[in-house]
Amino acid sequence: MRRAATSALSTGLTLLLMACGSSSTASSSSSTKFTTVEPGVLTVAMFGTQAPLIILEPGGQTISGVDGEIINQFAKDNGLKVKPLVTDFAGELLNVQQHKADIAVGVLYSKLRAKVMYYTYPWEQTTAVVITLKSFNYTGPDSFKGKIVATGTGFLWAPNLESWNSSSVQLFPNDAVMDQALLNGQIQGIVNDESTLAKPPLNASSAWETHPINPGDFNIPASEITSYIYNTVQCSNHAIANAFNASLSKMKSEGKLQGLYQQYNLPVDHMPAILSSPTQICS
Repeated sequence: MRRAATSALSTGLTLLLMACGSSSTASSSSSTKFTTVEPGVLTVAMFGTQAPLIILEPGGQTISGVDGEIINQFAKDNGLKVKPLVTDFAGELLNVQQHKADIAVGVLYSKLRAKVMYYTYPWEQTTAVVITLKSFNYTGPDSFKGKIVATGTGFLWAPNLESWNSSSVQLFPNDAVMDQALLNGQIQGIVNDESTLAKPPLNASSAWETHPINPGDFNIPASEITSYIYNTVQCSNHAIANAFNASLSKMKSEGKLQGLYQQYNLPVDHMPAILSSPTQICS
């Protein structure tokens, strides 16, 4: 089903043009040095299960996966209970900005995003690829003329794709729906990061293949092809990012982060060699 481009762009513009900060009042946990939306609770905005990166467990009250376990450890270190808030990707970022959630998961870096959100240390490196069915003759972006190539609403590459050829682009609310549309033949291609290959439904199918993206393909610059995955917090709440970074650094130094990669079958070479923040713009 074709998603309305106007709606998607409106959501994106609302997200990117909002000022840092919020009129809502945060509550603080007595065991932390930062504020949270609810006392003693870490509200985690997520766009559903994105296994093996983050998993919403049955019942919808707990999370797992690599990032989920990192967040669980961070919450434990700071005496907090994790509360998942499930939305779509654009919605998770907006919920943090509006101070309805404390942290958003699985966010790639861009200068535009950095104006309205504050980044944690990265916890995975990933590369954007083109995904097609093996039966599709892909020779480059022009292969999609008169066809449909998709990405997710609010995803890093959505503006690039729409500026390249908006009539050939379809936006989806999440990976699972988009990937299934590819397998069903409803769309001809996907631009997404390679982590989606390990998730259902693609991990249960052998009908697809990947193709590299070269700088300039679909108007995507080199800086947005291979990038780190971060979590983000509200601009005015740097302290929560600093506390998250401390937990993540400790997990890496103790070998726990590598253990999570192995547990969830992520390539260990995707783990950042050095943990450091990207260029922060908002204050």
